[in-house]
Amino acid sequence: MKPWMLVGTRELTTVSPTSIRVFQLAARTAARLGITVKTGAAKGADQLAAEEVLAGGGRVILVLPWGSYEYLWVEKMYYSYPGNVQDITFDERVHATWLQSVESLHPAPATLGRAERKLHARNYGAVEGSEVVVALPTPPERGGTSQAMRIGRYLGIPVFNLSLPQEQDKFSSWLRELRET
Repeated sequence: MKPWMLVGTRELTTVSPTSIRVFQLAARTAARLGITVKTGAAKGADQLAAEEVLAGGGRVILVLPWGSYEYLWVEKMYYSYPGNVQDITFDERVHATWLQSVESLHPAPATLGRAERKLHARNYGAVEGSEVVVALPTPPERGGTSQAMRIGRYLGIPVFNLSLPQEQDKFSSWLRELRET
């Protein structure tokens, strides 16, 4: 099965405890099913997802905007879970499509600085080739999480916004269907 992309807010206090629990359940379910999880390694939901997957014996691919991004945490994950962590670092020369996604899908690309462009571009690399995007955005959808959700929708990948109770129900149904196949 293709990897799942789990992405979310850096500000976990802005989402409900129930939404966080469902997001953690998604990460643990991926680990239990042997599905690799891709995430952007940002503080908050991204790191929470990776830690849940790794604690459950799963594998993660960290898609980084630059090599030193969240360096200490990334190194800790490599050291704590040898063989279960991989990373891909955005490179403008190699990942032109990732950067183009910022221009075509971000609502205000002209307002972004160089670092912000890289942060948003790496979302394309995390979403592309994924089975599903499981998102925990700060309501309403905004920031890098919403960019990942736009990319998923653009690529025709199912996107679940776990900040919304009705989307939690849809995700649960999607999981049931997945287990039955």
